Amino acid sequence: MGEDDLRMVLIDGVLYVLGTKPLKGTATPWGRMQVTKDTAGGLLAQGVEDPSNVLSGFKGYPSTLVGTVDDVTTYRFAVPIEDYVASKGKSHLVEQGRESFGDTIHMDVSIDAANLPVKIVEVPLRVTTTYAEWGTPVTIKAPPRAKVTDLGP
Repeated sequence: MGEDDLRMVLIDGVLYVLGTKPLKGTATPWGRMQVTKDTAGGLLAQGVEDPSNVLSGFKGYPSTLVGTVDDVTTYRFAVPIEDYVASKGKSHLVEQGRESFGDTIHMDVSIDAANLPVKIVEVPLRVTTTYAEWGTPVTIKAPPRAKVTDLGP
């Protein structure tokens, strides 16, 4: 993992998040939150749980074709700042977001030939989410309780 990378694991409605450093204000490397469709964690979990939800989240927003390389097609979506901050569970930060980034957040969404997400780049924020090895069998275990801090809903 790189210096600012996060790893997310979804197990039985609980989203575990691992950073490269202990979470702010804690001594543990892992954080966890219960997820529902109405929580910020639930919005994150949608893409972890079902890759088609990642793509459906962009329906209705204007997009342009950026290009296709090695069977991976990239589209740039223009997402209104209000919708972007709401998707992060931070609706109260619309004005701050507008001051920092303007009225629109551009998202570059790359999908492969099977229509699965490969990468999403939140352009002005320089945040990249990379997806790999779809369909590969894995064994997922929750981290040890002593290494986890509850992050709330």
